[in-house]
Amino acid sequence: MTMAVCIKCGARKIGAWTPCHICGFRLEQIEDMARAAALSDHLQSPEGLRAAAREIKAGTYAFEEEQVAVIMKDLEADPKLVERVRNLRAPPPPWGILRLVVRLIIVTLMALWAWRIFEQWRM
Repeated sequence: MTMAVCIKCGARKIGAWTPCHICGFRLEQIEDMARAAALSDHLQSPEGLRAAAREIKAGTYAFEEEQVAVIMKDLEADPKLVERVRNLRAPPPPWGILRLVVRLIIVTLMALWAWRIFEQWRM
């Protein structure tokens, strides 16, 4: 699994080229794809990714343009890959399932509470 940082908002995400689930940014330009690849755990350490995320959020991050240029050259050589990246969709947010589970627990507890009140009233 590739950990990465969104080049626009600095949020952590899974996959360098996936759309950001926080700000919704989608990679359209080859330069953006190269910058996104530069901010993945393939080319950065976890500490480097955390520092980059902080700097992006603060608006002070500067990309290493030489590294971005090398990645861009590789991407330009593979137009099918670029097209696949442009068509990627954002993964569903992880809290969707958690929210459902919490709601089910709350409904179950409310039903048990109502049943207990009803049983006490019947006696």
